[in-house]
Amino acid sequence: MFEWLFSHKAPRQTAIANRFLETSARRPAGLSTKLADREDKWNAIAETIGFVLAVYTKGEETMVDVLHVKGAYLNDRHTLVLQVATPKLVKDPNLGDHLEWKINLELPIENLRYFDPLHEEFWRDGPQAYQSAIGRGLIAAEKL
Repeated sequence: MFEWLFSHKAPRQTAIANRFLETSARRPAGLSTKLADREDKWNAIAETIGFVLAVYTKGEETMVDVLHVKGAYLNDRHTLVLQVATPKLVKDPNLGDHLEWKINLELPIENLRYFDPLHEEFWRDGPQAYQSAIGRGLIAAEKL
């Protein structure tokens, strides 16, 4: 009688389930379960939270920034790569100072030294919240 109620999935849940199946189907054979689980974890972070405070290396330099995680994938060398965007401060006389997440980059997971998930509406918090998060990230970077 109530089968239709329990068989119905919300569109977002269906999209996430379909993405998981697509990701699982394109994974190369012989891939470790641990690496596949990490990819799923980062894709879940991208879908739900989206923003993380991160300490990572770029060449010889250690970087601290808030990253907007857009997704993760395994490259042909079986390395997990995060697709992220970094913010740029925009000074607008009409809207005021705000952050725009325009600088896209790919971050190999082995370069990520520390991360702390933020909330999904972080982009609304403005430059003051960004500066506060960077301060916490600098403290974390000193402890590494």
